[in-house]
Amino acid sequence: MTLEFFPEGALGTSQATQAAIEAQTVEATYISPDRAKFSPGVAKAWCRITDVGALVAGSYNIASITDTAVGDRTVVFDVDFSNTNYAGFATLMNETGGAFNTSHALVGIAVGSIRHTIYNSTTLADQDTSVVFFGDQ
Repeated sequence: MTLEFFPEGALGTSQATQAAIEAQTVEATYISPDRAKFSPGVAKAWCRITDVGALVAGSYNIASITDTAVGDRTVVFDVDFSNTNYAGFATLMNETGGAFNTSHALVGIAVGSIRHTIYNSTTLADQDTSVVFFGDQ
């Protein structure tokens, strides 16, 4: 095995720009920890919401949750998305192991917030859920 040595600065001692990260440009730069969030495959926001509509500690890029009615919540982002062409996913957090016929809908999509509705069969219901979002900010 041979080792190659490069002069200092030859292998990307400059930081990648947000545009280069988002475009996944191949270049001799590095992505610092504070810029990794710009990568297209990285979640831009996530949280867990209790069945009573409270935000669980440890969320990322979530400013608040508004529990507007049974099974109807609004998730507000700290940093807005650049447009409404972002993707979201919601899932039930079922710690008790009981059976649920639950579905989620992400509606009312805006750059700074989204409405999350939860149905148990065809009825709105409060459930402990997690949501995650991907897109450009």
